[in-house]
Amino acid sequence: MLVLLSLILLSVMATKFSGVKHEQRRLDKEVMKCRGEVKVFNRNIAENQKQVTHQLEEVEGNSSVLFEEMEKLQNHTLSSLAEIQTVLKTVLLGLRHDVVNEFKEVCTRDENASGYTCQPCPAGWQHNGTCYYFSKQTKNWMESRDECEGKASRLIVIKDQEQLDFVFGQMKGNKFWIGLSDKVLEGNWIWVDGSPVTMPLWSSGEPNDSNQNEDCAEVSSDQAKWNDISCDQLKHFVCEKKAVPFFI
Repeated sequence: MLVLLSLILLSVMATKFSGVKHEQRRLDKEVMKCRGEVKVFNRNIAENQKQVTHQLEEVEGNSSVLFEEMEKLQNHTLSSLAEIQTVLKTVLLGLRHDVVNEFKEVCTRDENASGYTCQPCPAGWQHNGTCYYFSKQTKNWMESRDECEGKASRLIVIKDQEQLDFVFGQMKGNKFWIGLSDKVLEGNWIWVDGSPVTMPLWSSGEPNDSNQNEDCAEVSSDQAKWNDISCDQLKHFVCEKKAVPFFI
């Protein structure tokens, strides 16, 4: 009986041991399979890392090229702007030079720290600190006064001998009207701007109101002095107006 039990126990143990061996072999296969999968997974990770590294290197390379191109473009733009500024400066200097030359003949140029102050006169007028228009036609005194007013000026008001000498020299021997008369009150000589005579520059013996009909003043042709004469006479005339200053 004991021997039979021992045989049964050995048989059961052999069967259990055989099952354990079989399970162990199955587990070993699973472990080997897992190890294989881990190796494949590691290889895939390594390959992906290589691809990512390569792509990063390409991006860095492209970035370097892009930055170089941007720097070249920036330098080219700055260079172009500098060239444009140089051209514009040259053009502006040329234009300024042309403008100065254009007004050279009609400007009194008073140099100051910043540039020049020019006082131009209209075309056909002469400049001597004031703009003067010397007529080529003859009119009576009233027509001459009105002609000057139509030119936004006045029949000349003479304040001193220097001014009279300048105007007399420009008229080249022609008698001409000045803006002086006593038409309102005989013997009370008044300039067209309403001011009184402060420095009389009459010729000797003038004004004499010959025939009680000499109410307007002219400058004689032989000397830079005034003479009274009939306002209806036809004579040359001189208009004057202030120059309008501007800065260049």
